[in-house]
Amino acid sequence: MDRSPQINLIDYIDQAVLHFGPDLCISEHYSEKVLEIFDLSPTQMRGIHLKHLLLDRCDSAASFKEATIRNLHDLFAWDPKRDTQTKVQASQSFEEKIFRLPTECRIVIDEAKKNLALSWRWVLAPEGRLLRIVLILEDVTEALAMQQSLELQNEKLLTLGEMTANFAHDIAAPTQLIDLCSHQIEQAVKEAQAEVSILFADQNEGEGLAIKQHFEQKFEDILQHFSSIYQATKRIDDLHRAVRNSFRQSDTKEHFSIHELLEECLVLARSRSHGYPMQVTCPKSFWITADRSRWGSMISNLINNACDALRDQPEPRLRQPAIHIEVSLGPTDLNFDFEDSGPGVPESLRERIFQSRFSTKKLGQGTGLGLSICKNLVEELGGTIQVLSSQKLGGACFHITVPLSSLNVSLHSA
Repeated sequence: MDRSPQINLIDYIDQAVLHFGPDLCISEHYSEKVLEIFDLSPTQMRGIHLKHLLLDRCDSAASFKEATIRNLHDLFAWDPKRDTQTKVQASQSFEEKIFRLPTECRIVIDEAKKNLALSWRWVLAPEGRLLRIVLILEDVTEALAMQQSLELQNEKLLTLGEMTANFAHDIAAPTQLIDLCSHQIEQAVKEAQAEVSILFADQNEGEGLAIKQHFEQKFEDILQHFSSIYQATKRIDDLHRAVRNSFRQSDTKEHFSIHELLEECLVLARSRSHGYPMQVTCPKSFWITADRSRWGSMISNLINNACDALRDQPEPRLRQPAIHIEVSLGPTDLNFDFEDSGPGVPESLRERIFQSRFSTKKLGQGTGLGLSICKNLVEELGGTIQVLSSQKLGGACFHITVPLSSLNVSLHSA
């Protein structure tokens, strides 16, 4: 008795499926996808030998093709009644022969190469003899090309990340030296200012007063320049700390301040924000236990998306550019709201926007992976992420809730 499944549903399978018996000739049972892969008509497919259909088009060595045909003939020649092994041993021997069959090959059709993934199934008679084999083929050419492209992109990003981390490390020492020397020079200037003030203390009129006021103005200008230097070195130091922390990898969770992490992510987003006002409402006392690096990536993704939404908003703008991030503590959850005054996300896209490789940005401006990664992290922690309309700013609002139990939230004195 033939224990094969019903074949009349085969064309509903989104893969190329074909059957063949002991003569290795393709039966009439095959899916339309087979014709598409091999660029053949139904007439050309009728009774074609597996060797001519698949192996002759394969760019593998001749020994590989001969071994495949030999293994298939051995499978059909196997007779369980004459096999001296136990039933379990015989079954294992049969499966080993199946596992020797190739699982992938590359074929050439009209000079075009296609990569195929092969999956072998079998149909046995009641006594255990092989009746026919079902071969499932899947054209993975585009998938492999995308995988190779992603691997190359990943390699570039790793190299860029290493260069950035090295740059952040190398710039720290000269920045500290600039800051130290600036403080020393500022102190010397203040001492000179005090001495000049004493020298011209009684000069309240005429040329003496003019000279006194001239020096006072010069000293004020110099001290103002020092203030600018301190702001610049602090910005470099903040950027160095943010980059260093974002590249820090750890296999264990750590306890950290949410407010501090948000500030670091804002520092990294400055070059992308075009000076848009960014406000954070988060108590400094909120600390959580989690993977700091992954949380930093998620927050940076959401901030960068908000910056891009504001940047891409057509002129004239309906609302003034603004970004607001709020973190609040609920009875059972920690809540995050990332809001912007951009155009928002249409309701028709609010589910698809979290799918991998889906992007609303222009071609070449996004990978479509950021929000998918955010969703995976949030769901791993038993939380939810959804996109809504911002009630405060009028654009999009990404609302995240994460159970307190998964973060070990604690309150530290600010």
